[in-house]
Amino acid sequence: MSLRIIATRLTEPDAEGYPDKCKIIDESNGMEVWATDRFRTNPNPYKPGYKGSPWWKFYAQILARKYTYEYYSSDRHGICLLLNGGAACSTTKKNPKQNDGMVAFTVEIHRGFSDTWPGSSACQTVHPDDWEKFIGHFKIGDNGIYEIVS
Repeated sequence: MSLRIIATRLTEPDAEGYPDKCKIIDESNGMEVWATDRFRTNPNPYKPGYKGSPWWKFYAQILARKYTYEYYSSDRHGICLLLNGGAACSTTKKNPKQNDGMVAFTVEIHRGFSDTWPGSSACQTVHPDDWEKFIGHFKIGDNGIYEIVS
């Protein structure tokens, strides 16, 4: 079964929590197999210790578009999905972590750090309570399309 992940970006990065939506579609029949309204397509809204500073001084937001994903084991986040094989994902603003280039590397879809904090520099995050249900749809060797729409 080939699965497509579609995330709907409803807010800008300065919104807190998990304000976006995500669904998984079985591409063989077009049926929705999972959905949540607790997803985040944006980086952290601010850097801890720097609340009030704009998010873009520290983090990157990837463009709303299509990316490939693959099942992946990350040293930092454990089992997750890696976008574009770890290669560049285009960003909406200059990325301070990439010498102000308009790209982010090793962007993942991973479990959020807590109920209120995503723990993401450019990654896409699933609310911790939804993580097992989300990642349970994937296994080693899986790959497909991840699409952000706004």
